[in-house]
Amino acid sequence: MAAAPNIDIRQLGIADFDVARSTIDLMARVFDEADVALSDAYIDRLLARSDFLAVAVLDGSGGVGGHMAYVVPLTTRERSEVFLDDVAVATEHRRRGIGRRLLGSGRNAARGIQASKPFLSLPTTKMRTRSTFIARWAERQAA
Repeated sequence: MAAAPNIDIRQLGIADFDVARSTIDLMARVFDEADVALSDAYIDRLLARSDFLAVAVLDGSGGVGGHMAYVVPLTTRERSEVFLDDVAVATEHRRRGIGRRLLGSGRNAARGIQASKPFLSLPTTKMRTRSTFIARWAERQAA
């Protein structure tokens, strides 16, 4: 595996609309869902939510990955969990540790809001392409 280039993993806020838009578009391409575009107003609403966490991975050429997550209050305990909804790395940047660092940022986000460990749930269609990566991540979370 080639080492990850100099990358910046950044949690996005309302002022980061352009980076959020490009990260969401990248994720749509990675998941073969590019035919469904989110409106600018919808992305603005997401970024304004305190329970929405958008993270982008940037290198010198632009965005190479990201994840979108939600803070979910539990009903079994008085705390929340971080649900990592989508995690994506551009095909040409895979196998460099970027995905592992992205998931680490999800873990850090959970700690930052005193949530338990983040969790990731994948539909079967996504699982085929990421099953080995997710299985390894799940093993690390259990440890």
